[in-house]
Amino acid sequence: MALKPARRLSPVTYVKMITSLHNPRIKTLAALHQSRTRRETGFTLIEGVRPAREALTHAEIRTLVLSEKLEGKPEGEALKELARQRDIEVLVITEGCYRKISGLRHPEGAAAVIVSVKTPASDILKGEPRLVVTAGVQDPGNAGAIVRVAEAAGATGCLLLGGVDITHPRFLRAAMGSSFRLPCAEAGVVEFIAEAKKTPLRILAATTSGPAVHYNEADYRPPVAICIGGEGRGLPKEIERAADFKIAVPMSRQVESLNAAVAAGIILYQARMTWCNR
Repeated sequence: MALKPARRLSPVTYVKMITSLHNPRIKTLAALHQSRTRRETGFTLIEGVRPAREALTHAEIRTLVLSEKLEGKPEGEALKELARQRDIEVLVITEGCYRKISGLRHPEGAAAVIVSVKTPASDILKGEPRLVVTAGVQDPGNAGAIVRVAEAAGATGCLLLGGVDITHPRFLRAAMGSSFRLPCAEAGVVEFIAEAKKTPLRILAATTSGPAVHYNEADYRPPVAICIGGEGRGLPKEIERAADFKIAVPMSRQVESLNAAVAAGIILYQARMTWCNR
């Protein structure tokens, strides 16, 4: 049975066993690694025991998918119990079928089909936001890690500009549940700057070139947006020009740039000192 566009979940829990690699549901689940299928169905896939548990707790779920190797094991039974409590379908499949739908080299045997949620960029700019903005961060895993550290540091939302699909399974897995709790939105650079100009939002641009304030001397009081660029090209020039301040993390001369998630973590935990003292 192919996935249908997102709708209200059935109040009935089913447990099935699929053994055929050619089963239509296996093919459709595997297709969720394609952005086109995610757009058409309104669903995406998150893999791993812990990410599936986070999804069962915080996201809108259509189906819990388990490999037969988790049948009877504590982690598998715990996931099934969470699904039962929420009347969510449980689909048990063979290990071979699970490997066909998995995007991981060493899958744990647990996945959740979730309803994709996209927050409008204007929504996370309201009030006195403490935002993390990425621009040019292409790797879904890096972007997901930034969302995770953003939640840990006390940000109120993440805005991803150009590049990362926030429904990508690797993004969701790297975020480890943070993207379910922390509002995340996608936008273009021009849209972000235009929306920011309508608000008192201050833009802090992390940079590796030109005059900049040391990151531990910057003013992180909200409303603020901390902008992190990709490792190769850094932030777009439009954001650097629109920035109220440029901030820098000092590095040895031999090092050209930091991993985007590492840079975000350093800056965000400095910002947390301001945010937590308000």
